[in-house]
Amino acid sequence: MIKPYYQEDRITIYNGDSIDIMKQMPDESVNTIITSPPYWSLRDYGVESQIGLEGTLDKYLEKMLAVTIEVKRVLRKDGVFFLNWGDCYDSKCMVLQNFRGVIRMVDEQGWILRNVIIWYKPNHMPSSVKDRFTNAYEPVFLLVKNKNYWFDLDAVRAPYKPSTMERAKYPVIKFGRNTDNPLGKFGKGIKKGNEGKIVEPNPLGKNPGDVWAISTHPFPDAHFATFPLELVEPMIKAGCPQWVCKEGGKPRERIVKKNYVPTRPGNNTGNGKSGTDLDPNKSLHQRDISKYRMRIEYYTVGWTDCGCNAGWESGIVLDPFMGSGTTLVAAKRLKRKAIGIEINKKYCDIAIKRLKEERSLF
Repeated sequence: MIKPYYQEDRITIYNGDSIDIMKQMPDESVNTIITSPPYWSLRDYGVESQIGLEGTLDKYLEKMLAVTIEVKRVLRKDGVFFLNWGDCYDSKCMVLQNFRGVIRMVDEQGWILRNVIIWYKPNHMPSSVKDRFTNAYEPVFLLVKNKNYWFDLDAVRAPYKPSTMERAKYPVIKFGRNTDNPLGKFGKGIKKGNEGKIVEPNPLGKNPGDVWAISTHPFPDAHFATFPLELVEPMIKAGCPQWVCKEGGKPRERIVKKNYVPTRPGNNTGNGKSGTDLDPNKSLHQRDISKYRMRIEYYTVGWTDCGCNAGWESGIVLDPFMGSGTTLVAAKRLKRKAIGIEINKKYCDIAIKRLKEERSLF
């Protein structure tokens, strides 16, 4: 393996071509890959062999597919790949370099596309164009190698709106004319067994969805807005395990328990006083209360253990187009191992400076 350009504790930086460096890495050796490659015909980073300067789109895509096949080889079977890949215009028409490339990754390399996350930039660059709308987002593609992969959604859940929490206080009931279900003329569309249940929202929050509003941040050393930490951190939390077995590399998984808690059956849920003939839930009160008027609670009770007693270490994040080192800084903050590859020494030095500043802060 080529000698690292820089190394500290959990962080390793290589200066060189991403394909050449990855070819020297073992198969299935990293848990998560997060990167934003150079887009075709957009920016010259001052390196002759830089990806993105190819004369044609086809040549660029061939080079990118050579990168992604190496990415797939070094990624663990249960790993995930977050690919922030934007686009550009060729005269008046969008090139669709990102979607063309991802479709070929799926069709030719066997990747599984799980999400297209919309990174909306509230502070997006203004545009002087008058015949189309200003570009205000970039896609982030979530790709995996296998149907079964490690993903910790609970680590990145978002707070619920107050209105959602207020609605959750009431049982699952819809009013209608369907007389065939257990609620008689008052009930409609209630799944059998859920009549009268109070569904408690997950205490860790809601699924954040696939639209992320995150502003870019100016970075004077790089002379352009960089990959923001706020974009990378949830990717690492969800996609890179905090603990993996030192011997077999198996990640620990969150153990979540679901508990049904009975609530007082006399809550007022209709137009009349609860328990009276006017109460639409009267038929429920006359049944086995243990089945109805239940609140569902979810909570983490622990983490899985592989049982080999070899001890634990953090998962590994790889960024094959490291740039100014945002992925590595985020990994350092979250106590994960990280490998960065960058062809431009100038950006390697910028990343090292940021990592050292991060060390002094913490």
